[in-house]
Amino acid sequence: MKRWKPLQAQAMVETVLVMPILLMLVFSILVGGLLMTQKYAVTVAAREGARVCALTQGSTNQARDVAFNMLQAYGLSPNRAGVGSCQVENAANTQYAAFRVSYRADTIVPGFVFGGTQKELVLSSTSRFLKER
Repeated sequence: MKRWKPLQAQAMVETVLVMPILLMLVFSILVGGLLMTQKYAVTVAAREGARVCALTQGSTNQARDVAFNMLQAYGLSPNRAGVGSCQVENAANTQYAAFRVSYRADTIVPGFVFGGTQKELVLSSTSRFLKER
């Protein structure tokens, strides 16, 4: 049987104690980057949906199609997306078209790191465009 020197044993114990924390930190950074990319895709989809709402006088079907196409362009599944309808908002005698998109993103890092549940996070975005007359 091999005998460990006290310094070698100490190094092994320190490694065993620090490694899970280090791995959690590394995976949190990686998953955080993926979530930021997905959040950006949701924001772009909402912006494009609001733009279509503003230009087509509130055509929800066209806005949904554009939003789904934008999500697919970023590699996200439209089946996990929730897409709203065109809303008209009035502010200071000006009309704005608003559109909301949400997406349920999976994560391998426990949800409490980013907020949310253990298995998924809901990313959402609402965009407004000046409504064309």
